[in-house]
Amino acid sequence: MRFRIRMFGKTVASAEGAYSESEIFRYVAQYREDGEITVQYWTGTHWKRWALFCQWPIPAGDPA
Repeated sequence: MRFRIRMFGKTVASAEGAYSESEIFRYVAQYREDGEITVQYWTGTHWKRWALFCQWPIPAGDPA
């Protein structure tokens, strides 16, 4: 499979191959500390959302 992480409208990490799912979720732990991220996978014709991660709780001072 093929995965990517999108943050602020840009791809910040990607993984492809037999262990791509476990690899991409290691990146999730790193990037979600910086804000909302979307994990997507390649269907063969388009990217589809696999998961959406947000910071929780919302840091003080950020609009809800």
